[in-house]
Formats: sequence, structure tokens, C-alpha cells
Amino acid sequence: MKLKFSLIICLLFLSSCGEVENGVDGVDGLSILVNSEVEPSGTNCPNGGTKLSFGGDINGNGVLSVDEVTSTFYVCNGEDGDDGDDGLDGEDGTSNLSVSIVELTTNSVDFIDYSSGDGGYLQYEYNTNLVTNDVLDNGMVFVETKLFDGSDNWMNLPLTVVSGDINGVDYTIYGYYYYRQGSVYINWECSLPLEQSDWLDVIGLWGRSYKISILTPTS
Repeated sequence: MKLKFSLIICLLFLSSCGEVENGVDGVDGLSILVNSEVEPSGTNCPNGGTKLSFGGDINGNGVLSVDEVTSTFYVCNGEDGDDGDDGLDGEDGTSNLSVSIVELTTNSVDFIDYSSGDGGYLQYEYNTNLVTNDVLDNGMVFVETKLFDGSDNWMNLPLTVVSGDINGVDYTIYGYYYYRQGSVYINWECSLPLEQSDWLDVIGLWGRSYKISILTPTS
């Protein structure tokens, strides 16, 4: 079952024979800040990566200080693979590359329950007539997302984000994609059974720009 993100406000009416006095205004909520920095090669990331820190802006200065950090994630670089054998030269041909930029937000993704009833995952569906049977058989679709350092550089999906420290891994959050005729899907899942509200707490990880590239062979 797909559930759209929505904010549900429940109103509770209390009635009595006397007058009802207005309650005291609540305290304003905290702004959530995100800080990214380069993580050198070491225990957290053997091949280096990016360290992401999250926390509330307690002092209201717009800068995430060390004592305001409540959670930390590491986006680690993968190991370099071995070089493959050179392939045979192919026949000359032409191709067409279509590139689209999409934004994943609370309004554009679906929350999908796991069949077990515990938690669920996020899914974004990109509908396009460019993903044809020809693309499935002879073309290619690949998805990238912006780096966490705020630059204009992109990194390929799939992507795994690890939460933990030198004492071990608490949980992992991973983003990946797949496609079929007429659609490209971007999914985010977690090793823990996250509910809708839990995914909002980590929107800094998945709520960003994505580049969808579709390579269509032409004769």
C-alpha cells in the first residue's frame, strides 16, 4: 500500500459548562542543520568519504556546533576494482542520450509499507516513454545524485550511508534505482524498519537532486 507523506493535525475539543481559557503558546521548534566534511581514510571509511553531521540549532546562530550534533553518518568511497580485459572493437553507430534532473521531496516520493507491517521504504517513480524495449535490450539507464559536499559534482547510485562509530555500525541507509518499460524508480531503504516520520528525520540524505540519463540506441 502506498501512502503519500502528509501532515495530519488532530484537533481535540474539550467542552465544559464554564468558560474555556486560551492555553499558553508553545516554544518554537528547532531548525535542523546539516554539516558535511571530508572523512579521511581510516576506521570509519577505509577509502575515505564524507562525514555528515545533523543536529538542532540550539543557540540559533545558524551554524552547527559540536555540542549540537545528535547524529552522524558516513558516506564511504568504494574500493577500486581490477581492470577488465579489453573488449573487441564494435561497429560504428549512433546513440541518443536524454538527461533529466528531478527533485526528491516529501511531496514527490511515496512511502511504501513492508509486507511484514514493520516500517517501509521511499520510492520515486519517473514516468517516461524513452525507456522502451530497445533501451531494455540494447540501451542503458543510470542515475546520479549530487555530492554531499555542496559542489556541482555527481555520484552514481547505488549509494550506501553508514551510521555508527569506531564501536560498530548502528544501521545503514541505501539508495538504489531500477527501471522497466516506461518508468525509472529511485528507492531508499534502511536496515531498520523506519516509519514515515523517521524518514523525515533523515531527509538530508535522500531529499536532493537526481540526474536520470537514458541512452537510446539508434540505427
